[in-house]
Amino acid sequence: MNLIDNSGQPRILIKNPGSLSVQVGGSSAQDTGVSVNDGQWHHLALTWTNAIGRVELYMDGSLATVLTSMGAGSLIQPGPALYFGYLSSNPDPVLENDAYRGELDEVRFWSEKRTATDISSMRSDKLTGTEAALLGYWPFDAGIRTVAPDLTGGGNDGDLVGGITWTVAGAPIDACATTDAAGNYALPSVRYGASTEFVVTPRAPRRSFSPPFKTITLTTDSPVQNEVGFTDNTAFTVSGGIMFEGTVCPVPDVSLFVADVRAGVVAEEELKGTSELDGSYAISVDPSIDADDRRRIQPRFVNEQDAGDVHVFTPMLSDPLFVDSDVSDLNFIDTKTRKFSGFFGSSCGFPIGTATLKITTENGCYTQEVQTNADGSFAFDLPPQKYLVEVLDVSSSPLRASVLTFFDAIGAQAIDLTLQPDTLDLIYHAPLKIAVGGMPAASTSCPAGEITQIEDGVELRKLSVVPLLTLGDKVTLDVEVFEDYGTLGECPATAGTLTLFDGIAEVPEVSFDIEDGPAEYEMVVGAPNVFAGARVEGVDRSFQKSFTAVASVPGQPVATQTEWVIVQGARARTGTFVTVPSEPIPMFVLHDPPGDNSYSYIEKGSSMCTGMDFSESYTLTTEGEQKTLFGLQFIAGTAFGGLFAKETAFFGGITAGISGTTDSNTKDNGFSLCMTTGETFATSADEGFVGPDADVFVGLGLNFTFSEADRLGVTEQCVLSVDDILGVGIDVDDPIATTYHFTRGLLRDTMIPQLRENAARETGAAQTEQENAANRFEQLLEYDAALARDEAFSLLENHSFSAGADVSKSVAYDSTGYVSTGVPTEFSFSVGAAGEIEGPGVKSEFSLQAVRTYGEDTVTNNEGGSSFEIGYVLADDDAGDFFTVDVGQSQCSLTENNADNFTVACDEPLPITRLKKPPFAPGG
Repeated sequence: MNLIDNSGQPRILIKNPGSLSVQVGGSSAQDTGVSVNDGQWHHLALTWTNAIGRVELYMDGSLATVLTSMGAGSLIQPGPALYFGYLSSNPDPVLENDAYRGELDEVRFWSEKRTATDISSMRSDKLTGTEAALLGYWPFDAGIRTVAPDLTGGGNDGDLVGGITWTVAGAPIDACATTDAAGNYALPSVRYGASTEFVVTPRAPRRSFSPPFKTITLTTDSPVQNEVGFTDNTAFTVSGGIMFEGTVCPVPDVSLFVADVRAGVVAEEELKGTSELDGSYAISVDPSIDADDRRRIQPRFVNEQDAGDVHVFTPMLSDPLFVDSDVSDLNFIDTKTRKFSGFFGSSCGFPIGTATLKITTENGCYTQEVQTNADGSFAFDLPPQKYLVEVLDVSSSPLRASVLTFFDAIGAQAIDLTLQPDTLDLIYHAPLKIAVGGMPAASTSCPAGEITQIEDGVELRKLSVVPLLTLGDKVTLDVEVFEDYGTLGECPATAGTLTLFDGIAEVPEVSFDIEDGPAEYEMVVGAPNVFAGARVEGVDRSFQKSFTAVASVPGQPVATQTEWVIVQGARARTGTFVTVPSEPIPMFVLHDPPGDNSYSYIEKGSSMCTGMDFSESYTLTTEGEQKTLFGLQFIAGTAFGGLFAKETAFFGGITAGISGTTDSNTKDNGFSLCMTTGETFATSADEGFVGPDADVFVGLGLNFTFSEADRLGVTEQCVLSVDDILGVGIDVDDPIATTYHFTRGLLRDTMIPQLRENAARETGAAQTEQENAANRFEQLLEYDAALARDEAFSLLENHSFSAGADVSKSVAYDSTGYVSTGVPTEFSFSVGAAGEIEGPGVKSEFSLQAVRTYGEDTVTNNEGGSSFEIGYVLADDDAGDFFTVDVGQSQCSLTENNADNFTVACDEPLPITRLKKPPFAPGG
């Protein structure tokens, strides 16, 4: 390149591509040692500082060399010509040695020195010609004719002379364009030759785009590429913190919304994020496009449980931000508070002074001490956080030390104001005490106030006098818990837990919340304690059982009250159990009315109860000594020694419930047997089953369990003894051995003859079993016939009906208790004709018979009863048949009396006791 002045001398000269030399401002040429003749495109930039004569030469954006003493103080005067690619001031004729052999592109002249950054960043950029300080710009993009335009508009267009030609390809210069307000752009006048691949890259300061670039190809067949688009995904971070007013407590879960604001118009806001647990937030915000494009930040707390719960922030809105970089420390203050209220006092209303409360957030960012009012109330406004509340001190209280000890034991109590107001009552509970009422009083007539154990005439020990209970007794206890305020008084406890350990009934402990007033506890006395030697807190508790009440309330020691008793009765010995099935026990009879289609029934769910007592003896052999003992002790409940209660099971449509009785006013040894129908029982309505032969007998057999047992008793003279007995109970796992429901005709004509035949073929115990069964069924039929002959029949109503004119009747009946009828009849069944119990050094043989018999008008059991529904249908389908039937009341309720009367149902056909006599009730 050669710029000459009016005298024809070069003022700027760059020559010799093999080793560039530079001449500026009339100075001598200096060699730079920089070579560009390697067949590659290179960008050269030369700057000159005339004041000091310094020349800087850059190649490909980097400083290559520095030259000094280059025309210091001289000026570049306007000249007649500027040559690109030729040295001579007169290119006509062209001299071969003066011509540059190569390609030139993108020549630029500037009126001021370019910085190293300017040179490096813009060397590959296409210019527009309007850039500041740009004197001349020849991009050599015309490609036609012989004119090379100066794009600055200065008119310094060039002419191609001396055989200079355009080339298809040019220097690797970036074509540039700027997007308009809508984001559109165009890149015109891109040289591509026959075909050229280009990389289109969007760029802007501090911006990022997706995708970062796109590759296109321009060809003569496809000179245009449209819709080469990019997405500006640049985002800056706006960050800060949110605190509650007057605290250093962070506000988490605050939503941060961002809205675009342009020229004062606010666009729709968008949720960008929420604050963290420490109150900090950092959200991504789009950059501002221009000075009118801004962003507004708004914090907002969203309570999903209460849309009306509004938090007011300071400021509520940020000032519109011009976002061209990250923004930090944009902070907000949450002014929201909620009400915390409550009461400080005692559970009984006794005055205990005023309190100083310490309120601390869970994270310790805020602490406040407050005073309760004189009446114990308090109410404060606090930022909506979780707090711990403690009682620091109490003033004007006679119980100050006790109150502080109580609340120290309770510790800090939590409240939660995050979403709604909260209350907390700080209630003092005084030490607890327990009172147990309802236990029978201990005897006051024992000699020397003691109970003496005597065995074989020898005094073994003396025990303190305690209440006496009997196995099976029902005892109702009142357990009351009090708070003891000392000189101020006491009051019923209203909070805490009461746990009862019932060693008397031997049942698991029960716990329940303490409420105002006594707790009522019903106990069924279990088996006695037949063991000696126990000592509790230095006291001999031989043969005693305990009932213990334990009360607790947070903040106070546990209170305990124990009641000791001696239980009289029997306890089975572990490991000596034998189970034996009984013969069938009859429970009721359904009598079939006259008429081909008549029948009687008892509804599903009906229940009937009867009583039994035991007789017979057993022989006990102990280490060679044999003795015979009389009487047995019925012991109900698990393992004979547990709760005295009904045991139930379901078998063959019948549910049986069995419980023991030790009523001293009647028989010493017996039990109650109750049966509930699990289905409806009825006589047949078929015309082939009519009259007495169609009567239905229903009963069941039981599994009895026998065991050796110890019986404890205390005489009126306060002498305690423990004796050996045989205990009997019902197998709690499998109480029902069998059930039966047979017609009279089947029993008489089939069952009894078959049992007789079986007995004739058997020998020994098997023969006895078959004979006993036949005898029992015959006894049952004879007993039912005796009831039919009862002269105590009482007419209740008469029905006359004929074929086609049906009559129906049903009666529901409830009864509690049994009453004897005075009829001298009995029925018995056997259990264990040859039962045996063995143990180490012990062998017991027994035979048991249970008897149901009529007594002499005495109440024998007031615990049992019956509840059932019975009925009948009178019908016939033979034209011309006519019947007259008396329905009445006798010992077996509605019983058959001669040919014209019948029994609807006969409860307990062979009972030891009879039910009362309401109309239409079986067993009356």
